[in-house]
Amino acid sequence: MKKMVIFIVATYVISLLFLILSFDLPRTDEVSAFTGPAQWPVALIIFILVLNTLLLFNTIKSGKKKEEILLDNEEESLPDHVEEILPDDVKELTDTEMETNTEQEDTSWVSKNKHYILIGLLILYTALLQYTGFIVATIIFFPLCSILMGARNKILLAVSSVLATFLVYGMFELLLNVPLP
Repeated sequence: MKKMVIFIVATYVISLLFLILSFDLPRTDEVSAFTGPAQWPVALIIFILVLNTLLLFNTIKSGKKKEEILLDNEEESLPDHVEEILPDDVKELTDTEMETNTEQEDTSWVSKNKHYILIGLLILYTALLQYTGFIVATIIFFPLCSILMGARNKILLAVSSVLATFLVYGMFELLLNVPLP
């Protein structure tokens, strides 16, 4: 809990610093776009501050629950020594257990190297942006990252990929007047 509180305080400090710096950016009335350069960073920083506050409350709440559990456990009397008696013969693995172990080994390589795979996907995405444009590259990139992070529902992947792509495209093109490739 102590490390989390330190992280939360650091996030508050950094967010407030960026909030102060973002007030120096031109306002909406100073530019010809629908939203000015300052509006987007200020909105994001306020959102981060709200989420950080929620995280602080959840951290304090979970810390109190842990203290209650520890106090409850101290009241219960446990035997000094708990011994487990293991059987002499070792059970052989069944076919299903062997398949489970194989699946765990396969996923363990992916889970151990997710960050490298993600970096590779980001490099591929950046290269695709040059040739295919934002929409096509993002519709390819988004489901690949989602699958890497554990998403399996194909319909949800397809819908969220297309929806997120066009939301981001619309936000940059229409709201911020920033052209995308």
